[in-house]
Amino acid sequence: MTENIFEVVIGRGVLKWDALWRVIEWLADPEEGHGLGAKFQNQLSSFCLGPGVSPVEVKVEYHLGRDQGGKTRHPDIAIAHPNLEHPSSIALVDDLASISPNSTRKITNLRTYAELCASRFPSANRRIIVVTDTTDLSRFDKLTQSFSNGSPAALSLLPLQTIATWIPKDSVETPPLVRAFAEWAGSL
Repeated sequence: MTENIFEVVIGRGVLKWDALWRVIEWLADPEEGHGLGAKFQNQLSSFCLGPGVSPVEVKVEYHLGRDQGGKTRHPDIAIAHPNLEHPSSIALVDDLASISPNSTRKITNLRTYAELCASRFPSANRRIIVVTDTTDLSRFDKLTQSFSNGSPAALSLLPLQTIATWIPKDSVETPPLVRAFAEWAGSL
């Protein structure tokens, strides 16, 4: 019997990534009622943009632009300093599940995001962050190779298990629902 609401809503074997992005967006907003204040946002922005970068803007389904074929591109999350209109640093976040770590389609999308971002924000520090459901990052060899030579953006892999460590589990300020998310993400 499943007791963790995040396992029910987001899943375990096959994740519902759209639901996950909404949870991360909620946790990254210090004004929301999750009890973390700016702690989660600070951890997320530190990983994605570098330590001490503030203020940041976080947006789910960020409209990046159109690729050469005219297709509209929307990374799952964009994080920028100081904002998404005129970033000095920007990270585009997307997923790559452990069941398909070398998906050509996903790798092509990520490369397209990097190229569009470089075209739109040529002077910004640009990063592509890939959230995954495994800590075995060696499985993403084709992805890392595709970003190793002359990439218009740096690549970082972010396991959900790492995200779980950003949530204080023993704090009385952390509500049970937020602790349940950390427990779920840490158990993958």
